[in-house]
Amino acid sequence: MSERDGALVIVAFVALLFLLAVTAPTAADVMADAASIAEQGSALRENATREELPLWLRPKAIPEDDIDVIQVRSRRVIDEAMGQAVGQARIAGLALPGRRVEVFVSVSLGDAVLREIFQEASGRSDVTVMFRGVPEGESLTVGIRRIHSLLKKLDPVPNVVIDPRKFQERQVASVPEVVLVSNATVIARAKGIAGIDAFLRRVDSGKRGDMGLLGPTLAVIEPDLIEVMQKRLTALELRRKMANAMQDYLSKAAFVQIPPVTEERVRQIDPSIYVTHDITDASGRVLTAAGTRINPLDKVPFNARIVVFDATQEWQRGIARTLVRDAKSKAILLATRLDREAGWRGLRQLEEELRAPVYLLTPEVRDRFQIERTVSVIEARGRVFEVREVPAPQSRQD
Repeated sequence: MSERDGALVIVAFVALLFLLAVTAPTAADVMADAASIAEQGSALRENATREELPLWLRPKAIPEDDIDVIQVRSRRVIDEAMGQAVGQARIAGLALPGRRVEVFVSVSLGDAVLREIFQEASGRSDVTVMFRGVPEGESLTVGIRRIHSLLKKLDPVPNVVIDPRKFQERQVASVPEVVLVSNATVIARAKGIAGIDAFLRRVDSGKRGDMGLLGPTLAVIEPDLIEVMQKRLTALELRRKMANAMQDYLSKAAFVQIPPVTEERVRQIDPSIYVTHDITDASGRVLTAAGTRINPLDKVPFNARIVVFDATQEWQRGIARTLVRDAKSKAILLATRLDREAGWRGLRQLEEELRAPVYLLTPEVRDRFQIERTVSVIEARGRVFEVREVPAPQSRQD
């Protein structure tokens, strides 16, 4: 076998990536165009739970039915891609008819053991060494380079593939495991044995079927490549849906009209709630008596800085950028207006400019904090909210 024929062939990878490109020709465009807004949306959903943002700032979740449909579509794309990838692997001569040996491995075995397995498989067209994927957090490129580095001095280079379907088909959960197949029928298999010749000698001596555990094994640490790609496709579809939803929303959104600040002013707002009727439990016991004043800041501290501004005004964007940069805590940007013609692409550029997510101001939030001018900065000061109105420098006001 020539070096070219026997070179490391990650056919499942190459074919899968090629097929994904063919199946979803707009994937690159969607990733480039929607990533910013989609990721900000995802981050907001996560932060809403992790950081307990107020309910009035939490986004609506994507319906579960939509997620189910996306996952089904993702699985179909991946199944078709992997099926064709395995077909191309056979054409390449990695899965020859008749008797063949499948050696299931993982980087958990360590470089020394993998080198021994690769060396024994070198020059044997009937042997294929199989990985399930690449380690968690490792890119495909880095994973392939890792394997290449272990094969540098081998001539010819053994057949090495990444084939998660074989791991599923053979139900391999630990390594090493060696399987002898003849005409699509499993003749013998054994766990904990890395030596190909040692395994075949047992077969030649009459051993058949599952020989069980013949030595120590380790877990397969690489995640299933199919599952990884499904998650990526699901994320891609969700980003596409979020981008389309954002575009549609911005085209129809009703902006809250608030005039600009003309002079600096500071006001304080008491968020206390006055209880007009007794609040009781199921047994009639009074939990909170009528006449009680409840200040939510006594129970839940609010450490964020809210900045309300008109995103269509350059001077207000400049003030917002400074307020985000100088904030000692999380900054929440609420826009009264956006460039509707620029759409969600314009919103993405705005977020890049301000280096923070931007959300639309709602009438409820405006009324809650009695926002009268832009730019307004809202921060908690003890048991009250302070609303500071920031005017533009005279030379910059539009």
